[in-house]
Amino acid sequence: MGGPRLDDTWRRLAERPRRSATGGARGVGGGTRRALILSAAVLIVAADATAIAVTDASHPSAVQTSAAAVATRHATATQRSRSTVGSTTKPRPRPKPVHYAWVRPAVANVWEKRSSPRRIDRITLTAKPNMRLWAHRLTVSERLDLDGRLMTQALHGDRVAVLGSGRGWSLIRLEPQTGGAFPRGIIGFIPSVQLSGKRIGAPKAGRHSVTTALTVARHYLGVSYLWAGMSRYGIDCSGLTYVAFKAAGVTLPRDAADQARLGTPVSRQHLRPGDLVFFGTGARANIHHVGIYVGRGLVLHAPHTGSSVRLTPLAGWSDYWGARRIIR
Repeated sequence: MGGPRLDDTWRRLAERPRRSATGGARGVGGGTRRALILSAAVLIVAADATAIAVTDASHPSAVQTSAAAVATRHATATQRSRSTVGSTTKPRPRPKPVHYAWVRPAVANVWEKRSSPRRIDRITLTAKPNMRLWAHRLTVSERLDLDGRLMTQALHGDRVAVLGSGRGWSLIRLEPQTGGAFPRGIIGFIPSVQLSGKRIGAPKAGRHSVTTALTVARHYLGVSYLWAGMSRYGIDCSGLTYVAFKAAGVTLPRDAADQARLGTPVSRQHLRPGDLVFFGTGARANIHHVGIYVGRGLVLHAPHTGSSVRLTPLAGWSDYWGARRIIR
């Protein structure tokens, strides 16, 4: 792929905040349940354009495993809030994309840094990544370790803005996957061989209906939870709502706290199938989980690492935050 070399940006990008496995915005030091702003230069385009990339996403609040180390890690994890970071960060000059490209594979990982992939992740870096085998081989601890490594995933035919390329990697911006700190789309790294300079047709969205969103969401029942996942090889809570509503012609923000900005507020007693239900305490920035209400008191959701997409009674949550009706 063409574009400016990225050799001068790797070190700066290494200073970006990490993403917490329970949905918190955690800086290099970790710590409190608040958004932490860390500035990081992303790329110099035409000698003076600069982009800010602050990482974050919204995920469930706990990982239920028997391993004491895992339990300790999650007891101290903080919540991510791209929304909070975005609302307190001063607008900065943004780089113009060098050019646009389209995602070749069915699913492509978008990494925080060029050095983020581990040995086990190498099979996902080829022109035809074996995502099924990769997801099958990942242990619970290796899945948890994706926190701070994997930003999100891109799907076949997605158009991305290429901000630069070098050493087999491209720095891209996924314009549809927005968040408070990423108003123009999440920024991350993808192997250049997984991009095409020619337009690739993406699946067409279905009609704007709750039925379409519910049908697609139900197809994910039993799919394993995967940090930053967006496909049937693994999916996270806000990824599930994102792909379900995208199929219905509605593009949601990538993370739960930002998804809670959309639509019309709905009281608990007036919930209807297709409403998004959110969980967290206090401010919207504290939302750590999202699911889709399917009726009869049940929520379809992707709970946490080590689990799979399932139906759970809404009454089982003690931190119900509220609901939004996206499609009327």
